[in-house]
Amino acid sequence: MVPTLWPTPTCSPCFKLNCLKKQCSLCGLHKIPLCDTKLDLANFRLMSWRRFEKVVGGKTREGEMKKVTHLEHKQTNLKMFLAYTTLKTQDFVLHNHVAQWQNNQCKSCLNQLREVEIMSLIDFTNNYSFKG
Repeated sequence: MVPTLWPTPTCSPCFKLNCLKKQCSLCGLHKIPLCDTKLDLANFRLMSWRRFEKVVGGKTREGEMKKVTHLEHKQTNLKMFLAYTTLKTQDFVLHNHVAQWQNNQCKSCLNQLREVEIMSLIDFTNNYSFKG
């Protein structure tokens, strides 16, 4: 697998925030070598892939439209696939880095925990909403 982040000088797992947010011209999916003919819009070869999408899946007891996550099958050319995945990858790289950092911090805290101490872990999901 080709890394999409510019390597750090010390091979440290710490990257610049601009790199993680894909705001750096040296980082990104353009680092993955692709043949130009595959990206040409005249190339009609289709590829099959799947993605999760939110679709209307009925109504709630209150009569509101209910959305569910559904696995959708797609058939597009490579250029359309990369256009979709580029947007998703930008969000994922930063999310994955934060998740790994949080996991390492949690393990470090647990390893240093004394017998008379307890640790409370509270985690919130992105885009969480509560209707009460």
